[in-house]
Amino acid sequence: MVILFLVGALIGYFVVNILLGIIVYISGKLMGHVLRECTIFGVRITKIKGKLSASASTFSPTVSVTIVRKDDDPVPEDPVSCEFKSSCSLIVLALIINGAVAAAGVLLAAKYTEAKPLVNGFLIMLGLWTLIIISTCIDTIIKLKGNSEKAVAFRESIIVRNKWMQGVRPRDIEVLYNEDKVYSPQANIYLFYVQNLYYHLLDKGDFYYIERLLPYFQKKTEYFAPANVIYYFELLYYYSIMSAMGNKECNFKAYELYSRCQQSLENDNDVNARRVLSAFKLYVANEPESALELATEGLKNADDFNCSGLVAMEKELLENIIKSAQFELARTRGENI
Repeated sequence: MVILFLVGALIGYFVVNILLGIIVYISGKLMGHVLRECTIFGVRITKIKGKLSASASTFSPTVSVTIVRKDDDPVPEDPVSCEFKSSCSLIVLALIINGAVAAAGVLLAAKYTEAKPLVNGFLIMLGLWTLIIISTCIDTIIKLKGNSEKAVAFRESIIVRNKWMQGVRPRDIEVLYNEDKVYSPQANIYLFYVQNLYYHLLDKGDFYYIERLLPYFQKKTEYFAPANVIYYFELLYYYSIMSAMGNKECNFKAYELYSRCQQSLENDNDVNARRVLSAFKLYVANEPESALELATEGLKNADDFNCSGLVAMEKELLENIIKSAQFELARTRGENI
């Protein structure tokens, strides 16, 4: 009995993850958006310009779906309102789809009484996940309409992302370094503030202030987790740039960090990952030919990233790496003649 219950709960866990992906996908389609990426228990499926491609990613016992607006769709004038509508549609879809699956489970248990413990485990897991989904959406709605510090920071993140989609580069969005926010005891409130600040500084080439963000990034990379992979990437990029300036300690740190996120980085074809990997190959591993190939690939695929403001920044950074790699190759070939 207990074993059947636990097996049912385990099956329920995987099923509700898949259902969540379906719910997010349908909600996005209702908003007129398209599928960009789907990661299913470590298998990454990407759809770019109508073409599907699959690759291995870091295993995670979850399903995640990324939906983006169509390239030719106008950027919303009121992104906060769009987010509100999206959260409401997720609640409705979760109630309809998960409710239908729960009803089917009840009917199954009534027909096959010997499977009742299995179905009960499944239904409890389904119910818990449904509550989590709905409570998360309600929390989002409260932040969209509330006046708390958390709500204000959340709305600011939506507005900034919308500016990036409109083509505004991070360096052109005013954001001031605020140590109280960066190292706030309520760090989760300011996650996006730090991200926005980092891209603003990166786009300006202000590595002095980026250095002041290192403790924050280092804390995020104490233990490897898929959700924190972006911090590994950007910390590796920083150490690679500093290594190019002759800092041997950063050279060592870059190799150490690379060994911890190598699989995720090499399997990620997004423009930011290509920028980080090509910088490592050029400035740390001393492989200019590989760096040139990776940076060129990143530049070629840059426009596939659905955020034109960040794309403009990434293109410039990749072009700088390409020029440096070409110079290094020419210099090496000249020395060998």
